[in-house]
Amino acid sequence: MRKVLLSVAMMSSALTVMADRTIKGVVKDAKEPLPFANVVIRGTTIGTNTDMDGNYEIEVPEGAVLEFSYSGYETQTRKITAKTGSTLNVTLSEEMLEELVVTGYGVQKKSDVTGSVSSLNEDKLKESVATSIDQAMAGRVSGVSVSSSSGQPGQATTVRVRGVSSLSGSTEPLYVVDGMPIGGGDASHSASSNPLASINPADIVSMEVLKDASATAIYGSRAANGVVMITTRKGKSGDAKITYDGSFSVSQFTKRYDMMNLKEYAEYLNEKQVIDFRGSEPDMLLVNPKVLGEGTDWQDELFRNGIGHSHQVSASGGTDKTTYNISMGYTGQEGIMPSSDYKRINGRVNLETQAKDWLKVGMNVGVTRQEKTSIRNILDLSANSASIGTFDNMDESIIVQTLLQLPSSQPYGVDGQPYGPQTNEGVKMNPIAQLDMSPVERTEFNVLGTAFLDFTLYDAKKRDQARLDAKAKEEGLDKPEISKVSENRVSWRNEFGIDVTNADESYYEPYYHISEGFNRPESDATLKSGDYKNNSIRFSSYATWLHDFNKKHNLNLMVGTEFNKYSYEGVVMNHKGYSKGSIVTPAAALEGHTVVSNFLGDGAMASFFGRANYSIAGKYLFTATGRFDGSSNFAPGNKWGFFPSVSFAWRLEEEDWAKSSETFQKIFSAFKVRAGYGQTGKADCAQAHLATVSNVASSGIYGPSQYTNPNLTWETNSMANLGLDLGFLGGKMNVTIDGYYKKNTDLLLKQELPAYVGQSGYLNIEPSYVNAGSIQNVGMDLQIGAELINKEISQKSRFIWQSDLTFSLVRSKVLDLGSSCEAIWNTSGSPRGRYFLFTTDQKINKTVVDEAPGKFWGRKYLGVAKTKEEADAHGVGVGDMMFSEEETWIGDPNPAFTAGWGNSFTLGQWTLNVQLNATVGNDVYNLVRMKIEQNSADSKWYNQLADVMNFARIEGEEGNLHVVNDTKLPAPTSTDKGQKTISDRYVEDGSFLRIQNIGLTYKFRPEANKKLHIEGLRISASCSNVATITGYSGYDPENPGSAIRQGVDEARYPTPRTYTLGLGFSF
Repeated sequence: MRKVLLSVAMMSSALTVMADRTIKGVVKDAKEPLPFANVVIRGTTIGTNTDMDGNYEIEVPEGAVLEFSYSGYETQTRKITAKTGSTLNVTLSEEMLEELVVTGYGVQKKSDVTGSVSSLNEDKLKESVATSIDQAMAGRVSGVSVSSSSGQPGQATTVRVRGVSSLSGSTEPLYVVDGMPIGGGDASHSASSNPLASINPADIVSMEVLKDASATAIYGSRAANGVVMITTRKGKSGDAKITYDGSFSVSQFTKRYDMMNLKEYAEYLNEKQVIDFRGSEPDMLLVNPKVLGEGTDWQDELFRNGIGHSHQVSASGGTDKTTYNISMGYTGQEGIMPSSDYKRINGRVNLETQAKDWLKVGMNVGVTRQEKTSIRNILDLSANSASIGTFDNMDESIIVQTLLQLPSSQPYGVDGQPYGPQTNEGVKMNPIAQLDMSPVERTEFNVLGTAFLDFTLYDAKKRDQARLDAKAKEEGLDKPEISKVSENRVSWRNEFGIDVTNADESYYEPYYHISEGFNRPESDATLKSGDYKNNSIRFSSYATWLHDFNKKHNLNLMVGTEFNKYSYEGVVMNHKGYSKGSIVTPAAALEGHTVVSNFLGDGAMASFFGRANYSIAGKYLFTATGRFDGSSNFAPGNKWGFFPSVSFAWRLEEEDWAKSSETFQKIFSAFKVRAGYGQTGKADCAQAHLATVSNVASSGIYGPSQYTNPNLTWETNSMANLGLDLGFLGGKMNVTIDGYYKKNTDLLLKQELPAYVGQSGYLNIEPSYVNAGSIQNVGMDLQIGAELINKEISQKSRFIWQSDLTFSLVRSKVLDLGSSCEAIWNTSGSPRGRYFLFTTDQKINKTVVDEAPGKFWGRKYLGVAKTKEEADAHGVGVGDMMFSEEETWIGDPNPAFTAGWGNSFTLGQWTLNVQLNATVGNDVYNLVRMKIEQNSADSKWYNQLADVMNFARIEGEEGNLHVVNDTKLPAPTSTDKGQKTISDRYVEDGSFLRIQNIGLTYKFRPEANKKLHIEGLRISASCSNVATITGYSGYDPENPGSAIRQGVDEARYPTPRTYTLGLGFSF
């Protein structure tokens, strides 16, 4: 009996020792408690999270080990022993993780990068208010020019990396989203009007811009214009976290032309010189200007405030083996003009799972639906074959026609009926009624995604660490021993990607008869419809071997292959036969259907590539890449191109003499010298070796539509780069300087052909592509990032000032255009190249050898002939314009330099962000002013600028006529006396300084979040396009375009100012 009692006592004692104990405490960092930190019993799924004040409480058996973790902090462990009290407070330290950058088919430490790469992290991306990711780069990345080509919601911007890389093809960089290149087919048949708009900026956590050839050559023929790597948000292990981000915005028109009001217009009409040139007295209602008011301001009628809102909900979380991030979003934005609205619904799933120790499986898929209502009577340079297109006739532009409207008229009468001009001379339409009747409606659906299998074939270090972890667990050690085995790992990654876009659009031109000058016969009522499809699939497979030799030599080898297949098809049709009140569908057309244009094609590219990174002691870094690309765009014998690169970097701060030098250590925290050279290519020639046919003049007879060139080969881009990466003040200031020389040879240009071979005749046979000419870019990039102030203000707040400065300078010059070409005009090569004004193609941009591309060519304006002597000397009349006899260069749209300056000021819970952008030294040809400042025969039918009131007033007798006022504006004339001459009269300085964005954010304190049972509550207010300081008289000095067609203001959609209120939180 005594033995039984003794056994029971011993078992009771053992159970008491092993019983769970309640442990509680606070998890914090050096400054404050950490809410939602993870507290887990190691080796189990038992755990908890801290509350909003960092408090936790957990039942733990004696002998167990607690793990304390928090994102961005080093994990700590505590073993629970008999000596451990009931309270256990833990202070976590921030992880000193070195920044990683995505470089294509892998990642690298930023300190190990040998090429020119710029990064934008999530915090920087959030500082901008952008509906598309290309807008977020404006002014924040050196060497990257981002210009707005349209202020319409959902439209693309123009992005150039280090100048002009082509005279005929696209100058846009390659965008790669989670490893999947966007597009991959023939850009001229892209079904997406702006592929980047399909990606919600809220889904992006980082962007890397690969700028020099040593960084981009791994992407071969698609990387001649630079590469932008986009990484979307992935899940993290832990409990599910739901996040909401929403905003409400108002957009408004910012600048206007000063047109004549009704009183000024009447005064103008009553001027004797105006009466003489018009040949008639003004309307009876306008003979007494003093009794008139301002009349209708048609710009007020055209522009409105646009309301927008955006909502994004995401859920992320997972276990140690499986993580996920799922998001859904909606964006709705009204344009500042009627019939220019935009809606986007997007969803994204990022899923990764460690299926085996040696296998990781994942996918990143985004689905987007976009709806656009746009204006056909306004130029859209992004329009291509896969669109109904827009008018390039400025005479019928909605904006130009609005400016020309008489202040004595109004869009709608008191009866609700629209006003219509009585003639179609000058004023050709009622633009407001035109917008209401005939918008272009477009819908796009896109799926962009990648699935991957990542095999770890061998990992010596991981195997040894697993052995040490098991040993530590057996021995109950608090921390296992760290493996001393050198890195030796072989992995193999396989990716499959898709990019599918389907689009359809329609444009209805209804029957109406409002006046003799504004009508469309019932027989011309037409529905135009378009249906387009793009499909691109990609498979890549690459293996990587990473090996450390004696802790001093590091080798990273990667070899792989890739295959891309794309196809496109589309059709545009006219459907006629609609009477008033008809149901407007293609099937309801009574007079049949006509194919306006259609296309069908496919292509492929195969690639083999490799990269070697070699590091000696972390201070001498070597990189070499090579890529073979084979494209179906070229004939056999020319299909394959090889694109190599080499680069070197020297990290001086790792040298022994630098570590032992107090002077060096005091000044520099980093000092890296970089040098690189590489080649990339281009194949923007749409299978030019294959013959194509077309329906000749809609006759039903098919003939050749394009000449072929079986000898065509790759356009090649060679670039040399020298760079410095410097760190100062213990890493609080970082400076990157790059100088580069880039040369493009064997440019893909369309050869000009004589008319007798059919190019300009009824056959309209397109010329073939040829390899002709070259262009160079020489430039410098500078980027400075600094934490200027970080000072404690009180126990709970600090003041932090961070500043980022970018500066870019590039000089472009054409070196050769081939033996048969003396000059390229803006009208060459593409119907989108012309400026159609006064019923004439205007030649403004001229590209010749030894000059920058696209400069303005014309006559010098010498002013108004103020005396008979001046007039006779130039063969004009008194009061007429005088021009130089010879044509010459009259302006340059290429800027001298661009710059950006971003600042972030944080005081306690408040953060203020301010972004400034500047472009200096570029000229703009104001084609709009050329139309509304004529004071000639055409202008008798429409309104003009108020400045025209100061026209040259002529007095004196015949033989002694002279101008009595100080003016540069000619006298009224019934004929064209130079008003339509291309001259520097309309060339203006387009330099500007723009306050791009101001944003104020307040992050609520943990105690406030706790009361609401949420995390990270923040509110914000921001304004984009705040103010533009410029001497340019038009709506906007930014007027980008192609290399040979740029810098001309042709009444594009103005960029609005947008006010935004935002709200975000998690739970």
